[in-house]
Parts: sequence; structure tokens; C-alpha cells
Amino acid sequence: MTTQQLRLKHPRLIYKSYAVEGVADQIRITHEFVLEPDIVFRPTVSIPNPGTFDAESIASYAFNLGMVEAISYWKAATPGEFVVEAGALTPTQIRFWYDLFIHGLGEFYYRNDIDFTQPDFLRITSVKD
Repeated sequence: MTTQQLRLKHPRLIYKSYAVEGVADQIRITHEFVLEPDIVFRPTVSIPNPGTFDAESIASYAFNLGMVEAISYWKAATPGEFVVEAGALTPTQIRFWYDLFIHGLGEFYYRNDIDFTQPDFLRITSVKD
């Protein structure tokens, strides 16, 4: 499939959710991404639990780890829309992530002959306030 065909088949990547839980002597962080219409990714990261932890205290780290993780799943089809449902992004944060996707993936675009300069190549939205 060409990049354009993939973009048409998979128009959106949605960062649905993340969860933080203590499991035995581990902290487990699970993310859920949906590459519409029908592909679901649920990567999990486990790190040693140094003792008692408060999931709330690492929520921001877990959320942003998912934002970084999303880049890999987005590259699978380079959908025109990346929707963040797992947490809120400010306009400044949206600009940061947009800049990272557009200017930080130059080698990926070059090696895959992807024209990322086309209008509306990528739109990032956050549905939570």
C-alpha cells in the first residue's frame, strides 16, 4: 500500500487512555491507541516499584510517555488526524507535539518518500479540557 492509501484507510489515530497500576513489585503503565477504523494497540511498560507509590503522582509522566509512544503507532499509517482523548493538551502543548511530529521525523519522511509539507498533513486535537 502507498502512504496515501494508508492515510485514506486509517484517517485517525486516537490516544484513548492510559492506566497506572501496582502489580506485585512493578508499576505497570498501559496505553491504548486506536488506528481507525479497526486496529487497537495496547503497549505496556513495567518498571520496578521502589515501594509505595501514588498513581496520581505519576499520572502526568504516564500520559506523556503515551504521547511519545503514539509517534510509533502514528508512523504505521501517518493518519491526517491525531486525537488525544487520554488527557488534556493546551494550545502550546499541541504546537509542541505538532512541531515534533513534523520537524522531528525528517528521516522517516525522507526514507519513505512522504510529503509532509502538504496542507492539512496532520491535525492534533485534544478532547479533554
